[in-house]
Amino acid sequence: MKLEDWSPEATAIDFVNKEDWPERRAKLPEPTARLAELAGFEAKPGSLLFAPDADGAPRVFFGAEGRAPKARDPFFAGKLATALPKGLYRFGDGVDAPAQAALAFLLSTYSFSRYKARKGEAPRLCAPQGVDRARIERIAGAVAFGRDLVNTPTNDMGPEALAEAALALGAKHGAKTRVIVGDALLAENFPLIHAVGRAAAQAPRLVEFEHGPEDGLRVTLVSTSSLRARWR
Repeated sequence: MKLEDWSPEATAIDFVNKEDWPERRAKLPEPTARLAELAGFEAKPGSLLFAPDADGAPRVFFGAEGRAPKARDPFFAGKLATALPKGLYRFGDGVDAPAQAALAFLLSTYSFSRYKARKGEAPRLCAPQGVDRARIERIAGAVAFGRDLVNTPTNDMGPEALAEAALALGAKHGAKTRVIVGDALLAENFPLIHAVGRAAAQAPRLVEFEHGPEDGLRVTLVSTSSLRARWR
């Protein structure tokens, strides 16, 4: 899941809320303000208005949430990914947290395509200027990886397939990995994993990751899916 390079040619998206919209509309070029009036656009949360700016270039006005912090959804900007037509976009005015909004956008472009390709082309977003683009893409990619595992039915995501996916992930990031399978779980004192999975067609297993410097802080994460990660 990737953001595009920032481009001034991308269609700008201005975030506007209902409280401030009358004042903002009054400052728009007369044709744009008139179009907004005719379209009945009131900047309600989630609403969209496509209108030309002062130079005639296309612009999108997106109804954002209100001013009250309690009313705000940190991933509200993700609605843009499913509401906009295909094309290249960039954030314009009124975006309070561009990094968070970009992450929400990427997360909402996710589509499970293992068995069926996505219909149509998703809109693309330029990386907001001044944000850590690589970090946003890493988070979105990690979430998509997890969602792919969850969305894959168990006939295609049994213990063997899950272990293979885990080992591939470890190899990608240079982690030390090992797999404990079947009766070896008893020998290494994992009786519960063995008891839960021993009657299945595929033997139960635990995948262990080790990653990081030897003298680093040691942290162990144990998940219910029989994956264990240790960061040094």
